[in-house]
Amino acid sequence: MRARTGGILAGAGVVLAALVAIPFFVLLSRAVDAGGWAAIQALLSRDGAAVVQRSIGLSVGVALGCVALSVPLAWLVTATDLPGRRVWRLLLALPLAVPSYVGGFVVVAAFGPAGWLSGVLPRVPDVYGVWGTVLALAFVYPYAMLPLIASLERTDPAQFEAARSLGDRPLRAWFRVIFPQLRHALATGGLLIALYVLSDFGAVSLTRFRSLSYLVYIRYQNLFGRDEAILYGLMLMGIAALLVGLRAWLLRGKHAVGGSSGVVRPWPRVPLGKWRWPALALCSAVVAYGVVLPLAVVTYWLVRGVGLGAPIHDFREALTGTLGIGAAGALLVVAIAVIPAALSRLRPGLMASTVQGFAHAGYALPGIVVALAIVATVTQHIPVLYQTIPLLCIAYVIRFLPVATGALTEHVGAQDPRLVDAARSLGASEVRAWTHVVLPLAAPAAWAAGLATFISIIKELPATLILAPLEFETLATHIWAQTEDAFFTSAAPPVLVLVGVAGFAGWLATRIAPRLSRRS
Repeated sequence: MRARTGGILAGAGVVLAALVAIPFFVLLSRAVDAGGWAAIQALLSRDGAAVVQRSIGLSVGVALGCVALSVPLAWLVTATDLPGRRVWRLLLALPLAVPSYVGGFVVVAAFGPAGWLSGVLPRVPDVYGVWGTVLALAFVYPYAMLPLIASLERTDPAQFEAARSLGDRPLRAWFRVIFPQLRHALATGGLLIALYVLSDFGAVSLTRFRSLSYLVYIRYQNLFGRDEAILYGLMLMGIAALLVGLRAWLLRGKHAVGGSSGVVRPWPRVPLGKWRWPALALCSAVVAYGVVLPLAVVTYWLVRGVGLGAPIHDFREALTGTLGIGAAGALLVVAIAVIPAALSRLRPGLMASTVQGFAHAGYALPGIVVALAIVATVTQHIPVLYQTIPLLCIAYVIRFLPVATGALTEHVGAQDPRLVDAARSLGASEVRAWTHVVLPLAAPAAWAAGLATFISIIKELPATLILAPLEFETLATHIWAQTEDAFFTSAAPPVLVLVGVAGFAGWLATRIAPRLSRRS
Protein backbone atom coordinates (compact mmCIF):
# COMPACT_ATOMS: atom_id res chain seq x y z
CA MET A 1 0.00 0.00 0.00
CA ARG A 2 2.83 2.44 0.86
CA ALA A 3 4.49 1.79 -2.52
CA ARG A 4 1.20 2.32 -4.38
CA THR A 5 0.45 5.54 -2.45
CA GLY A 6 3.96 6.77 -3.09
CA GLY A 7 3.59 5.99 -6.80
CA ILE A 8 0.35 7.96 -7.02
CA LEU A 9 1.97 10.89 -5.24
CA ALA A 10 4.99 10.69 -7.55
CA GLY A 11 2.70 10.87 -10.58
CA ALA A 12 0.83 13.82 -9.10
CA GLY A 13 4.16 15.48 -8.35
CA VAL A 14 5.29 15.12 -11.98
CA VAL A 15 2.03 16.71 -13.18
CA LEU A 16 2.47 19.54 -10.69
CA ALA A 17 6.07 20.16 -11.75
CA ALA A 18 5.01 20.24 -15.40
CA LEU A 19 2.27 22.78 -14.58
CA VAL A 20 4.65 25.11 -12.76
CA ALA A 21 7.28 24.75 -15.51
CA ILE A 22 4.87 25.98 -18.21
CA PRO A 23 5.81 29.68 -17.89
CA PHE A 24 9.53 28.94 -18.24
CA PHE A 25 9.28 26.88 -21.41
CA VAL A 26 6.51 28.92 -23.02
CA LEU A 27 8.38 32.20 -22.67
CA LEU A 28 11.57 30.65 -24.00
CA SER A 29 9.88 29.19 -27.05
CA ARG A 30 7.86 32.33 -27.77
CA ALA A 31 10.96 34.50 -27.38
CA VAL A 32 12.73 32.49 -30.06
CA ASP A 33 9.70 32.70 -32.36
CA ALA A 34 9.32 36.43 -31.74
CA GLY A 35 12.38 37.42 -33.68
CA GLY A 36 15.51 35.76 -32.44
CA TRP A 37 18.67 37.82 -32.30
CA ALA A 38 17.09 40.91 -33.84
CA ALA A 39 14.60 41.12 -30.97
CA ILE A 40 17.33 40.50 -28.41
CA GLN A 41 19.44 43.28 -29.92
CA ALA A 42 16.45 45.62 -29.72
CA LEU A 43 16.01 44.82 -26.05
CA LEU A 44 19.70 45.41 -25.43
CA SER A 45 19.58 48.79 -27.11
CA ARG A 46 20.08 51.98 -25.15
CA ASP A 47 16.40 52.19 -24.15
CA GLY A 48 16.16 48.50 -23.31
CA ALA A 49 19.33 48.60 -21.23
CA ALA A 50 18.07 51.68 -19.38
CA VAL A 51 14.83 49.90 -18.44
CA VAL A 52 16.74 46.87 -17.17
CA GLN A 53 19.10 49.07 -15.15
CA ARG A 54 16.19 50.98 -13.61
CA SER A 55 14.40 47.78 -12.66
CA ILE A 56 17.48 46.16 -11.10
CA GLY A 57 18.48 49.37 -9.34
CA LEU A 58 15.00 49.84 -7.88
CA SER A 59 14.68 46.24 -6.64
CA VAL A 60 18.16 46.08 -5.12
CA GLY A 61 17.95 49.58 -3.63
CA VAL A 62 14.55 49.02 -1.98
CA ALA A 63 15.70 45.60 -0.72
CA LEU A 64 18.87 47.01 0.88
CA GLY A 65 16.98 49.91 2.45
CA CYS A 66 14.25 47.67 3.89
CA VAL A 67 16.79 45.17 5.25
CA ALA A 68 18.77 48.00 6.88
CA LEU A 69 15.56 49.27 8.51
CA SER A 70 14.42 45.79 9.57
CA VAL A 71 17.60 44.86 11.47
CA PRO A 72 17.15 47.36 14.34
CA LEU A 73 13.37 46.85 14.39
CA ALA A 74 13.72 43.06 14.74
CA TRP A 75 16.30 43.48 17.49
CA LEU A 76 14.19 45.99 19.42
CA VAL A 77 11.01 43.88 19.49
CA THR A 78 12.85 40.60 20.22
CA ALA A 79 15.68 41.17 22.67
CA THR A 80 15.35 44.56 24.38
CA ASP A 81 13.28 46.16 27.12
CA LEU A 82 11.47 48.37 24.61
CA PRO A 83 8.21 49.50 26.29
CA GLY A 84 5.22 47.70 24.77
CA ARG A 85 7.43 45.61 22.50
CA ARG A 86 4.66 43.04 21.83
CA VAL A 87 2.32 45.79 20.66
CA TRP A 88 5.07 47.30 18.51
CA ARG A 89 5.75 43.89 17.01
CA LEU A 90 2.14 43.64 15.85
CA LEU A 91 1.94 47.23 14.61
CA LEU A 92 5.21 46.98 12.70
CA ALA A 93 3.91 43.92 10.80
CA LEU A 94 0.62 45.59 9.74
CA PRO A 95 2.01 47.18 6.52
CA LEU A 96 1.98 43.66 5.05
CA ALA A 97 -1.76 44.21 4.58
CA VAL A 98 -1.08 47.25 2.35
CA PRO A 99 -0.75 46.20 -1.33
CA SER A 100 1.79 48.03 -3.46
CA TYR A 101 -0.87 49.78 -5.53
CA VAL A 102 -2.44 51.07 -2.30
CA GLY A 103 1.02 52.34 -1.34
CA GLY A 104 1.19 54.08 -4.71
CA PHE A 105 -2.27 55.55 -4.15
CA VAL A 106 -1.21 56.83 -0.72
CA VAL A 107 1.98 58.45 -2.05
CA VAL A 108 0.26 60.14 -5.00
CA ALA A 109 -2.75 61.21 -2.92
CA ALA A 110 -0.54 62.60 -0.14
CA PHE A 111 2.48 64.02 -1.94
CA GLY A 112 1.20 64.52 -5.49
CA PRO A 113 0.67 67.93 -7.12
CA ALA A 114 -2.89 68.14 -5.74
CA GLY A 115 -2.21 65.88 -2.78
CA TRP A 116 -3.14 66.15 0.86
CA LEU A 117 0.27 67.46 1.97
CA SER A 118 1.04 69.60 -1.08
CA GLY A 119 -0.41 72.68 0.64
CA VAL A 120 1.15 71.89 4.03
CA LEU A 121 4.77 71.10 3.23
CA PRO A 122 6.93 73.94 1.85
CA ARG A 123 8.34 71.67 -0.84
CA VAL A 124 7.02 68.33 -2.02
CA PRO A 125 9.29 66.01 -4.03
CA ASP A 126 8.12 64.81 -7.43
CA VAL A 127 6.32 61.53 -6.78
CA TYR A 128 6.13 60.58 -10.45
CA GLY A 129 9.44 58.81 -10.75
CA VAL A 130 11.98 56.94 -8.72
CA TRP A 131 11.43 58.68 -5.36
CA GLY A 132 7.69 58.25 -5.38
CA THR A 133 8.13 54.60 -6.31
CA VAL A 134 10.57 54.02 -3.47
CA LEU A 135 8.16 55.66 -1.01
CA ALA A 136 5.29 53.50 -2.32
CA LEU A 137 7.31 50.26 -2.03
CA ALA A 138 8.74 51.01 1.42
CA PHE A 139 5.65 49.32 2.91
CA VAL A 140 7.16 45.89 2.13
CA TYR A 141 9.85 46.02 4.86
CA PRO A 142 8.05 43.38 7.02
CA TYR A 143 9.13 40.77 4.44
CA ALA A 144 12.65 41.30 5.82
CA MET A 145 11.73 42.03 9.44
CA LEU A 146 9.71 38.86 10.08
CA PRO A 147 12.44 36.38 8.96
CA LEU A 148 14.93 38.30 11.12
CA ILE A 149 12.64 38.03 14.15
CA ALA A 150 12.23 34.30 13.58
CA SER A 151 15.99 33.86 13.19
CA LEU A 152 16.73 35.84 16.36
CA GLU A 153 14.28 33.70 18.31
CA ARG A 154 16.17 30.58 17.17
CA THR A 155 19.54 32.05 18.18
CA ASP A 156 21.01 31.01 21.52
CA PRO A 157 21.43 34.19 23.64
CA ALA A 158 24.23 32.49 25.63
CA GLN A 159 26.66 33.52 22.90
CA PHE A 160 25.67 37.15 23.28
CA GLU A 161 25.95 36.91 27.06
CA ALA A 162 29.40 35.33 26.78
CA ALA A 163 30.60 38.23 24.63
CA ARG A 164 29.17 40.68 27.15
CA SER A 165 30.91 38.89 30.02
CA LEU A 166 34.21 39.29 28.17
CA GLY A 167 33.78 43.07 28.17
CA ASP A 168 31.99 43.82 24.89
CA ARG A 169 29.38 46.54 24.88
CA PRO A 170 25.88 45.36 23.78
CA LEU A 171 26.20 46.90 20.31
CA ARG A 172 29.69 45.47 19.73
CA ALA A 173 28.66 42.04 21.02
CA TRP A 174 25.65 42.05 18.74
CA PHE A 175 27.64 42.87 15.61
CA ARG A 176 30.45 40.46 16.45
CA VAL A 177 28.44 37.43 17.57
CA ILE A 178 24.77 37.67 16.55
CA PHE A 179 24.77 39.58 13.27
CA PRO A 180 26.91 37.00 11.38
CA GLN A 181 24.37 34.29 12.31
CA LEU A 182 21.54 36.21 10.64
CA ARG A 183 22.95 35.94 7.11
CA HIS A 184 20.28 33.44 6.04
CA ALA A 185 17.45 35.64 7.32
CA LEU A 186 19.06 38.74 5.80
CA ALA A 187 19.48 37.05 2.42
CA THR A 188 15.97 35.57 2.51
CA GLY A 189 14.32 38.85 3.43
CA GLY A 190 16.35 40.78 0.90
CA LEU A 191 15.50 38.27 -1.84
CA LEU A 192 11.78 38.36 -1.02
CA ILE A 193 11.72 42.15 -1.24
CA ALA A 194 13.86 42.30 -4.39
CA LEU A 195 11.58 39.80 -6.16
CA TYR A 196 8.49 41.64 -4.93
CA VAL A 197 9.77 44.99 -6.20
CA LEU A 198 10.98 43.49 -9.48
CA SER A 199 7.55 42.02 -10.19
CA ASP A 200 5.52 44.97 -8.89
CA PHE A 201 3.07 46.52 -11.29
CA GLY A 202 0.62 48.48 -9.13
CA ALA A 203 2.97 51.01 -7.55
CA VAL A 204 5.09 51.63 -10.66
CA SER A 205 1.99 52.17 -12.80
CA LEU A 206 0.65 54.83 -10.43
CA THR A 207 3.99 56.61 -9.99
CA ARG A 208 4.75 56.39 -13.74
CA PHE A 209 8.03 54.56 -13.23
CA ARG A 210 9.04 52.77 -16.45
CA SER A 211 10.12 49.42 -15.06
CA LEU A 212 10.15 46.10 -16.89
CA SER A 213 6.89 44.92 -15.33
CA TYR A 214 5.14 48.17 -16.30
CA LEU A 215 6.38 47.93 -19.88
CA VAL A 216 5.28 44.30 -20.09
CA TYR A 217 1.71 45.35 -19.35
CA ILE A 218 1.82 48.35 -21.69
CA ARG A 219 3.17 46.25 -24.56
CA TYR A 220 0.65 43.48 -23.85
CA GLN A 221 -2.23 45.96 -24.17
CA ASN A 222 -1.03 46.73 -27.71
CA LEU A 223 -1.88 43.89 -30.09
CA PHE A 224 1.23 44.69 -32.13
CA GLY A 225 3.51 44.71 -29.10
CA ARG A 226 2.75 41.36 -27.50
CA ASP A 227 5.90 39.71 -28.84
CA GLU A 228 7.92 42.48 -27.23
CA ALA A 229 5.94 41.99 -24.00
CA ILE A 230 6.94 38.33 -23.97
CA LEU A 231 10.59 39.26 -24.47
CA TYR A 232 10.44 41.77 -21.63
CA GLY A 233 8.79 39.08 -19.51
CA LEU A 234 11.62 36.70 -20.33
CA MET A 235 14.10 39.32 -19.17
CA LEU A 236 12.14 39.71 -15.93
CA MET A 237 12.32 35.96 -15.41
CA GLY A 238 16.07 35.98 -16.10
CA ILE A 239 16.72 38.78 -13.59
CA ALA A 240 14.65 36.95 -10.97
CA ALA A 241 16.69 33.79 -11.58
CA LEU A 242 19.90 35.81 -11.19
CA LEU A 243 18.70 37.17 -7.84
CA VAL A 244 17.85 33.66 -6.62
CA GLY A 245 21.27 32.46 -7.79
CA LEU A 246 22.98 35.39 -6.06
CA ARG A 247 21.38 34.42 -2.76
CA ALA A 248 22.54 30.80 -3.20
CA TRP A 249 26.07 32.02 -3.98
CA LEU A 250 26.21 34.31 -0.96
CA LEU A 251 25.06 31.49 1.34
CA ARG A 252 27.20 28.73 -0.15
CA GLY A 253 28.54 26.50 2.61
CA LYS A 254 26.51 28.35 5.25
CA HIS A 255 23.72 26.84 7.33
CA ALA A 256 20.63 28.39 8.83
CA VAL A 257 20.87 29.46 12.44
CA GLY A 258 19.44 27.23 15.10
CA GLY A 259 19.77 26.43 18.74
CA SER A 260 22.32 23.94 19.93
CA SER A 261 19.69 21.96 21.77
CA GLY A 262 16.07 21.13 21.22
CA VAL A 263 14.87 24.14 23.25
CA VAL A 264 16.34 27.61 22.81
CA ARG A 265 16.24 29.85 25.86
CA PRO A 266 14.32 33.12 25.36
CA TRP A 267 16.35 36.25 24.97
CA PRO A 268 17.05 38.28 28.11
CA ARG A 269 15.78 41.84 27.99
CA VAL A 270 18.80 43.92 27.00
CA PRO A 271 18.40 47.35 28.65
CA LEU A 272 18.24 50.20 26.17
CA GLY A 273 19.17 52.86 28.67
CA LYS A 274 19.56 56.23 26.99
CA TRP A 275 18.62 54.68 23.64
CA ARG A 276 15.05 53.97 24.80
CA TRP A 277 13.62 57.24 23.48
CA PRO A 278 15.37 57.07 20.07
CA ALA A 279 14.14 53.46 19.77
CA LEU A 280 10.57 54.53 20.53
CA ALA A 281 10.93 57.40 18.04
CA LEU A 282 12.09 54.98 15.33
CA CYS A 283 9.21 52.56 15.91
CA SER A 284 6.71 55.43 16.06
CA ALA A 285 7.98 56.94 12.80
CA VAL A 286 7.80 53.59 10.98
CA VAL A 287 4.27 52.86 12.24
CA ALA A 288 3.19 56.43 11.45
CA TYR A 289 4.32 56.03 7.85
CA GLY A 290 3.34 52.38 7.35
CA VAL A 291 -0.02 52.35 9.16
CA VAL A 292 -1.24 55.80 10.23
CA LEU A 293 -0.42 57.65 7.00
CA PRO A 294 -2.27 55.24 4.67
CA LEU A 295 -5.36 55.26 6.87
CA ALA A 296 -5.21 59.03 7.29
CA VAL A 297 -4.75 59.73 3.56
CA VAL A 298 -7.54 57.38 2.54
CA THR A 299 -9.90 58.78 5.20
CA TYR A 300 -9.04 62.35 4.19
CA TRP A 301 -9.87 61.77 0.53
CA LEU A 302 -13.06 59.96 1.47
CA VAL A 303 -14.31 62.75 3.77
CA ARG A 304 -13.17 65.50 1.40
CA GLY A 305 -14.76 63.88 -1.64
CA VAL A 306 -18.04 63.16 0.10
CA GLY A 307 -18.14 66.74 1.35
CA LEU A 308 -17.68 68.01 -2.23
CA GLY A 309 -20.32 65.64 -3.55
CA ALA A 310 -17.93 63.35 -5.44
CA PRO A 311 -19.54 60.06 -6.48
CA ILE A 312 -18.51 56.76 -4.92
CA HIS A 313 -18.85 53.84 -7.29
CA ASP A 314 -20.52 50.69 -6.06
CA PHE A 315 -17.88 48.07 -5.24
CA ARG A 316 -20.05 45.37 -3.67
CA GLU A 317 -19.53 43.04 -6.62
CA ALA A 318 -15.78 43.62 -6.37
CA LEU A 319 -15.89 42.71 -2.67
CA THR A 320 -17.87 39.56 -3.39
CA GLY A 321 -15.47 38.61 -6.16
CA THR A 322 -12.48 39.22 -3.90
CA LEU A 323 -13.76 37.06 -1.07
CA GLY A 324 -14.90 34.31 -3.44
CA ILE A 325 -11.75 34.05 -5.54
CA GLY A 326 -9.55 34.47 -2.47
CA ALA A 327 -11.22 31.63 -0.60
CA ALA A 328 -11.42 29.32 -3.64
CA GLY A 329 -7.83 30.01 -4.67
CA ALA A 330 -6.48 29.53 -1.14
CA LEU A 331 -8.36 26.24 -0.74
CA LEU A 332 -7.04 24.96 -4.08
CA VAL A 333 -3.44 26.02 -3.36
CA VAL A 334 -3.41 24.38 0.09
CA ALA A 335 -4.95 21.18 -1.30
CA ILE A 336 -2.29 20.97 -4.03
CA ALA A 337 0.49 21.84 -1.55
CA VAL A 338 -0.26 18.55 0.20
CA ILE A 339 1.32 16.73 -2.78
CA PRO A 340 4.93 17.94 -2.35
CA ALA A 341 4.56 17.82 1.44
CA ALA A 342 3.38 14.20 1.41
CA LEU A 343 5.93 13.22 -1.24
CA SER A 344 8.77 14.57 0.92
CA ARG A 345 7.51 12.43 3.78
CA LEU A 346 6.71 9.18 1.93
CA ARG A 347 9.35 9.17 -0.81
CA PRO A 348 12.25 11.43 0.21
CA GLY A 349 14.97 11.68 -2.39
CA LEU A 350 15.58 13.09 -5.85
CA MET A 351 11.93 12.98 -6.92
CA ALA A 352 10.70 14.80 -3.82
CA SER A 353 13.50 17.39 -4.07
CA THR A 354 12.73 18.03 -7.75
CA VAL A 355 9.03 18.51 -7.11
CA GLN A 356 9.80 20.79 -4.17
CA GLY A 357 12.12 22.84 -6.37
CA PHE A 358 9.50 23.27 -9.08
CA ALA A 359 6.84 24.03 -6.47
CA HIS A 360 8.94 26.93 -5.21
CA ALA A 361 9.97 28.13 -8.67
CA GLY A 362 6.75 30.06 -9.18
CA TYR A 363 7.71 32.40 -6.36
CA ALA A 364 10.53 33.78 -8.49
CA LEU A 365 8.14 34.54 -11.36
CA PRO A 366 6.42 37.93 -11.46
CA GLY A 367 2.64 37.67 -11.64
CA ILE A 368 2.55 39.42 -15.00
CA VAL A 369 5.04 36.89 -16.45
CA VAL A 370 2.91 33.98 -15.23
CA ALA A 371 -0.15 35.58 -16.80
CA LEU A 372 1.61 36.15 -20.13
CA ALA A 373 2.82 32.55 -20.30
CA ILE A 374 -0.64 31.20 -19.48
CA VAL A 375 -2.27 33.43 -22.10
CA ALA A 376 0.25 32.32 -24.73
CA THR A 377 -0.44 28.65 -23.93
CA VAL A 378 -4.20 28.75 -23.58
CA THR A 379 -4.97 30.92 -26.61
CA GLN A 380 -3.02 28.51 -28.79
CA HIS A 381 -4.12 25.16 -27.36
CA ILE A 382 -7.23 25.61 -25.14
CA PRO A 383 -8.85 28.93 -26.14
CA VAL A 384 -12.09 28.03 -24.35
CA LEU A 385 -10.28 28.52 -21.01
CA TYR A 386 -9.14 32.06 -21.80
CA GLN A 387 -10.40 34.63 -19.28
CA THR A 388 -12.18 32.13 -17.05
CA ILE A 389 -12.16 31.64 -13.29
CA PRO A 390 -10.49 28.18 -13.49
CA LEU A 391 -7.63 29.67 -15.51
CA LEU A 392 -7.24 32.46 -12.96
CA CYS A 393 -7.06 29.86 -10.17
CA ILE A 394 -4.34 27.98 -12.10
CA ALA A 395 -2.31 31.18 -12.20
CA TYR A 396 -2.74 31.58 -8.45
CA VAL A 397 -1.51 27.99 -7.94
CA ILE A 398 1.65 28.64 -9.95
CA ARG A 399 2.24 32.00 -8.30
CA PHE A 400 1.47 31.26 -4.65
CA LEU A 401 2.08 27.53 -4.21
CA PRO A 402 5.34 28.23 -2.30
CA VAL A 403 3.38 30.19 0.32
CA ALA A 404 1.59 26.99 1.36
CA THR A 405 4.19 24.34 0.46
CA GLY A 406 6.86 25.50 2.90
CA ALA A 407 4.62 25.52 5.97
CA LEU A 408 2.95 22.17 5.19
CA THR A 409 6.20 20.39 4.33
CA GLU A 410 7.89 21.55 7.52
CA HIS A 411 4.89 20.61 9.69
CA VAL A 412 4.33 17.19 8.11
CA GLY A 413 8.04 16.39 8.18
CA ALA A 414 8.25 17.24 11.90
CA GLN A 415 5.60 14.68 12.86
CA ASP A 416 6.68 11.44 14.51
CA PRO A 417 6.65 8.71 11.80
CA ARG A 418 5.60 6.19 14.44
CA LEU A 419 2.13 7.74 14.43
CA VAL A 420 1.43 6.36 10.96
CA ASP A 421 2.97 3.02 11.90
CA ALA A 422 0.72 2.84 14.95
CA ALA A 423 -2.36 3.55 12.84
CA ARG A 424 -1.29 0.89 10.33
CA SER A 425 -0.77 -1.64 13.12
CA LEU A 426 -4.38 -1.07 14.18
CA GLY A 427 -5.60 -2.01 10.71
CA ALA A 428 -5.81 1.39 9.03
CA SER A 429 -4.76 1.68 5.41
CA GLU A 430 -2.03 4.06 4.32
CA VAL A 431 -4.59 6.54 2.99
CA ARG A 432 -6.73 6.30 6.12
CA ALA A 433 -3.68 6.80 8.35
CA TRP A 434 -2.86 9.98 6.44
CA THR A 435 -6.40 11.37 6.38
CA HIS A 436 -7.09 10.55 10.05
CA VAL A 437 -3.66 11.12 11.64
CA VAL A 438 -1.17 13.13 9.58
CA LEU A 439 -3.45 15.71 7.95
CA PRO A 440 -5.48 16.54 11.10
CA LEU A 441 -2.23 17.19 12.94
CA ALA A 442 -1.20 19.49 10.09
CA ALA A 443 -4.35 21.61 10.53
CA PRO A 444 -2.51 24.53 12.18
CA ALA A 445 -0.05 24.73 9.28
CA ALA A 446 -2.89 24.37 6.76
CA TRP A 447 -4.84 27.23 8.39
CA ALA A 448 -1.79 29.48 8.48
CA ALA A 449 -0.85 28.62 4.89
CA GLY A 450 -4.43 29.11 3.69
CA LEU A 451 -4.78 32.52 5.32
CA ALA A 452 -1.37 33.66 4.01
CA THR A 453 -2.35 32.48 0.52
CA PHE A 454 -5.72 34.24 0.82
CA ILE A 455 -3.97 37.52 1.64
CA SER A 456 -1.60 37.09 -1.32
CA ILE A 457 -4.44 36.33 -3.74
CA ILE A 458 -6.68 39.27 -2.80
CA LYS A 459 -3.70 41.62 -3.20
CA GLU A 460 -2.62 40.22 -6.59
CA LEU A 461 -3.14 42.72 -9.41
CA PRO A 462 -1.41 42.01 -12.77
CA ALA A 463 -2.40 38.33 -13.12
CA THR A 464 -5.97 39.20 -12.16
CA LEU A 465 -6.10 42.10 -14.64
CA ILE A 466 -4.95 39.93 -17.54
CA LEU A 467 -6.64 36.59 -16.81
CA ALA A 468 -9.94 37.46 -15.10
CA PRO A 469 -13.21 37.31 -17.09
CA LEU A 470 -14.30 40.62 -18.59
CA GLU A 471 -17.20 41.11 -16.16
CA PHE A 472 -15.27 39.86 -13.13
CA GLU A 473 -13.86 42.45 -10.74
CA THR A 474 -11.94 42.31 -7.48
CA LEU A 475 -11.11 45.03 -5.01
CA ALA A 476 -7.57 45.09 -6.41
CA THR A 477 -8.67 45.73 -9.99
CA HIS A 478 -11.36 48.17 -8.85
CA ILE A 479 -8.88 50.22 -6.81
CA TRP A 480 -6.36 50.25 -9.63
CA ALA A 481 -8.96 51.40 -12.16
CA GLN A 482 -10.12 54.24 -9.89
CA THR A 483 -6.63 55.45 -8.99
CA GLU A 484 -5.48 55.26 -12.63
CA ASP A 485 -8.15 57.85 -13.41
CA ALA A 486 -7.34 59.84 -10.23
CA PHE A 487 -10.74 59.08 -8.66
CA PHE A 488 -9.23 59.05 -5.17
CA THR A 489 -12.54 59.54 -3.37
CA SER A 490 -14.11 56.56 -5.11
CA ALA A 491 -10.98 54.46 -4.45
CA ALA A 492 -10.91 55.25 -0.73
CA PRO A 493 -13.71 52.93 0.55
CA PRO A 494 -12.46 49.78 -1.27
CA VAL A 495 -8.92 50.54 -0.08
CA LEU A 496 -10.11 50.61 3.53
CA VAL A 497 -12.10 47.41 3.01
CA LEU A 498 -9.20 45.58 1.32
CA VAL A 499 -6.71 46.55 4.03
CA GLY A 500 -9.28 45.59 6.68
CA VAL A 501 -9.92 42.16 5.11
CA ALA A 502 -6.18 41.47 4.74
CA GLY A 503 -5.50 42.67 8.28
CA PHE A 504 -8.30 40.53 9.69
CA ALA A 505 -6.98 37.47 7.83
CA GLY A 506 -3.52 38.14 9.24
CA TRP A 507 -4.96 38.46 12.73
CA LEU A 508 -6.78 35.14 12.29
CA ALA A 509 -3.52 33.51 11.25
CA THR A 510 -1.91 34.60 14.51
CA ARG A 511 -4.87 33.53 16.66
CA ILE A 512 -6.45 30.41 15.16
CA ALA A 513 -3.35 28.46 14.15
CA PRO A 514 -1.72 28.54 17.63
CA ARG A 515 -5.00 27.41 19.23
CA LEU A 516 -5.33 24.51 16.81
CA SER A 517 -1.70 23.62 17.45
CA ARG A 518 -2.30 23.41 21.21
CA ARG A 519 -5.33 21.19 20.64
CA SER A 520 -3.29 18.89 18.42
